[in-house]
Amino acid sequence: MRKYKTWSNFLFDSVVVLLLLIFGLSCLIPILHVVALSLSSKTAALAGRVYLWPVEFTITPYKVLVTDAKFMQALWVSVKRVVLGGGLNLILTVITAFALSQEEKDFPGRKVYMWFLVFAMLFGASLVPWYFVIKATGLMDSIWALVVPGALPVYNTILLMNFFRNLPKEIKESAILDGISLCR
Repeated sequence: MRKYKTWSNFLFDSVVVLLLLIFGLSCLIPILHVVALSLSSKTAALAGRVYLWPVEFTITPYKVLVTDAKFMQALWVSVKRVVLGGGLNLILTVITAFALSQEEKDFPGRKVYMWFLVFAMLFGASLVPWYFVIKATGLMDSIWALVVPGALPVYNTILLMNFFRNLPKEIKESAILDGISLCR
């Protein structure tokens, strides 16, 4: 238990905790209300009798969702987008960040690529040009139209690039001694 030297420190901490609790509840109460509405009967929800706890408990809306073919198709598209997008995002970010973290003598033109990525991050295309690019590349009506535009997040690449730059040089030297030729 924390011991306070003065009452002002205790009072300050108490006010901060109280404000955080109020803020947390203000975020949690709407979520609880929506969940209670979804688990209540239609008549109770329409009559306005549902607040934070379900009234006339039912899971009928969830049964309807699970049996709806369009919902399951949309769920499957979301799962594919997360798996493909996350995997592609991870692979491209690590490869790009590692390459851009190398010295100029090891990767000629590194600064040009870096400026290109920063420019693309600062002046990203809006929705209409993205539509025309996706249409021109033949990606319409495919999962790749959802995955490819966000495949390389530049901000994450810069963060990871700086991480790679801050690794000790001895790790690279050790890798070269162990026979890894990608680091040369």
